[in-house]
Amino acid sequence: MKVSMTRKGAKIQKLLKLPEDELLVLIGNELDSSVHAVPPSINSLIQAANEWLDNQWSTFQKAICNDKRIRQQSRNSDNTLLVAAVADLLASVITNVSPFTVAVLLVKKGIDTLCASDWKNTHAKKKKDD
Repeated sequence: MKVSMTRKGAKIQKLLKLPEDELLVLIGNELDSSVHAVPPSINSLIQAANEWLDNQWSTFQKAICNDKRIRQQSRNSDNTLLVAAVADLLASVITNVSPFTVAVLLVKKGIDTLCASDWKNTHAKKKKDD
């Protein structure tokens, strides 16, 4: 997968440079599509994004953790490729929020954290079968 030289790769690299709070603000803004006389506070956007992420966590796990590409890419040092693979999977399960922004946030938080229980169970099953 040759992502780093494409527009998608450039967008991912730009997002990877942002701190987690800024990514949460972007997600919060995408979730809050209503028009306000006074824009919502940064704290309220971050809170809305965190609540949404918590509510979507199991959906993310189902979409991401059983994909072999993700497990392989998580072992490599190229986060651009990992984000691209995660975003591809997220695109089918989330709407109204950029899958790239969410993918970058999940990669920053740690795909190993997201998939810990799935990957631990897979590892235990393999050992049991051996």
